[in-house]
Amino acid sequence: MKNKTNNFLKIVALINLFFLAQTNLVAQELFPLKVNNKWGLYNNRGEKKISIEKDYYSILEFNDGIALFQKTEFMQYFGYINEKGEEVIEPKYLWKYYFKDGIARAYLDNYGFIDKNGEVIIDFKYDIAQEFSEGLAAVKIGEKYGYIDKKDTVIIPLIYDYASSFSEGFAAVKLNDKYAFIDKNGVPLTEFKYRTVIDFSEGMAMVMTDKGVGYIDKTGKEIIAPRYNEGHQHFVNGLAMVKLDKKIGFVDKTGKEIIATKYEEAGDFKDGLIPVKLNNKYGFVNKLGQTIIDLKYDIVGYFSNNLAVVTLDSKSGFIDKTGKVIIPLKYDICGEFKTNLAPVILNSKGGYIDATGKEVIALQYDDLSFFSEDLASVKSNGKYGYINTIGKLMIPFEYDKAEAFTNGVAKVTLDGKEFYINKLGKKIE
Repeated sequence: MKNKTNNFLKIVALINLFFLAQTNLVAQELFPLKVNNKWGLYNNRGEKKISIEKDYYSILEFNDGIALFQKTEFMQYFGYINEKGEEVIEPKYLWKYYFKDGIARAYLDNYGFIDKNGEVIIDFKYDIAQEFSEGLAAVKIGEKYGYIDKKDTVIIPLIYDYASSFSEGFAAVKLNDKYAFIDKNGVPLTEFKYRTVIDFSEGMAMVMTDKGVGYIDKTGKEIIAPRYNEGHQHFVNGLAMVKLDKKIGFVDKTGKEIIATKYEEAGDFKDGLIPVKLNNKYGFVNKLGQTIIDLKYDIVGYFSNNLAVVTLDSKSGFIDKTGKVIIPLKYDICGEFKTNLAPVILNSKGGYIDATGKEVIALQYDDLSFFSEDLASVKSNGKYGYINTIGKLMIPFEYDKAEAFTNGVAKVTLDGKEFYINKLGKKIE
């Protein structure tokens, strides 16, 4: 029994070590930062882990394990460094293109594709090349577009006047001034009859004829006949916004007008509700078009943490999804609940409230921001500092400007000089 217990304890210890190692790996993710005119790779504690000896004008954040850099401000040439800070691809390419699945398009005199070692995997011979999508890339030579695979094999001949990237198995192409969709074998889904089209999303694609805007499904059938003046580019959560005679409504994927085209403005469908405007007042309707929150407000925001900012007669507060006023409309300005706290301002003084309306951090600041990484910059007596989520001053009021924390560091300004600090308020050297 003792041996079994010891073995169990060993297994637990190994599991703990594994998770500790994973935590350390996450903590050690590095990002580029320029301090005292020297680039380096820093962790989220503001510690420089790797020095970069070469002088670059800019280095962007890592993507697919590699980061773009620009050599000088006035020479628009880009190269790449790896996560060790090593220059793996020299700065000779025009424009900024990111790696995706180990491949990036690049431009010299023409477009081609390179790998992470800078090796040319597809020659620079195309006048235009889009990034790969669903295994194929649209390319252009002369006046015609077609599609290639990652081995530079022409899969769909270059015969089109325009070609977009593939989405949900289909791509929009243009021929003789009309658009259609094709599949990955180049087989047309529709006739070339549309004035313009938008890529598939949620199994539907917007199309336009002389009669107006409509939508087709993946069989090419016009589920929603072209008749609207305008249409939202994509379906979102099963609905698409449409406009007819300057009035906005929503249709579902069967073509049924779920929400009548009667509104002056409408937002996106989020958290089960859509903000709408009628007779110059805002409220919310649900997916069925039923009015859930009366249209009586001058301004409304989206719901965040189940509460939405509303404004009436220049005073703001918060309502829940039933329309019940949870936090009275008494503030001059309210920010949304991006975290558990929302910034509010009354009589030119700002503080923070929780979702019950309790003023957790008193309204005492001349300027304030949203919390980011558990700290927020606030201003008092002409200087900025940082507080935590219980209002404790963590970094003193001494800066002329103070930006949000990202990756454990924040840019601040003092006496006209910009520099970075960590969460302890220590200047990063």
